Amino acid sequence: MKENLKFIKFFSITSVIAFVCCYITNLVTFNSAWVNSSFLFSIFSGVFASFIVVLITEFKKYFDSKHMAENYMYANCVGLYTELTVQIKQLDMYIKNKTELFPGAILEQRMPALVSYNNALRFIDYTTIKKKATLPLRFSVFIQQEIPNIDRHIGNCSNLQIAVAQTQIYYLKQGVAGYNPTTADPLVNTAAQKIKASAEARRIAVDGFLQTMVSLYPNRFNWDKEKDAINQVSFDIQEIHQNRKEFFEN
Repeated sequence: MKENLKFIKFFSITSVIAFVCCYITNLVTFNSAWVNSSFLFSIFSGVFASFIVVLITEFKKYFDSKHMAENYMYANCVGLYTELTVQIKQLDMYIKNKTELFPGAILEQRMPALVSYNNALRFIDYTTIKKKATLPLRFSVFIQQEIPNIDRHIGNCSNLQIAVAQTQIYYLKQGVAGYNPTTADPLVNTAAQKIKASAEARRIAVDGFLQTMVSLYPNRFNWDKEKDAINQVSFDIQEIHQNRKEFFEN
């Protein structure tokens, strides 16, 4: 979009210059052996018409790029919200079931998706004609403030595995080999609770930005319906055990 705006600016200026030249050659009449006012008027009017055509094309490219960037922005934010919701649900399942073996790498399977959505948002080129419009300002703040927060959250997720490993080391020093940590263990519980709280905070921020997009484009994005569907995702420990059992038995 930045390149579109550069071309729009360039051809806007050159169109004005060509128009002024057309106006001047139309007012001033002169003839010479090599050139006359009619000839120059024809040249400048042709140049002006060409610049206008190019300018219209660049405006169309700009609005197409703007529309695509907004769709891409929305899709990646929905992806972030989805992955954060899955994290919250998974951690909550183990926090509530303190007798279940806690897998330290519980979040690792879907971590690449979270990283991908976050990075995709960082590289979206959303430079609009109205720099002080609501969405460009809101998106700029979101990128500057929230994207780094999500980066930190992603890094902190590794503390789950660290908590599990440190708990096993603690029990090994006590003479208990092969100890299986659960969220009843203080260190594991603390890590799970903190990461869950962090995911909830990041999810609230993402939801806030999506609500801004919906308020600006109420007939374009159906976030409320999608949000409800995402929030209905549930994880049941007994169902997980049953699915695992059926997998190995069949």
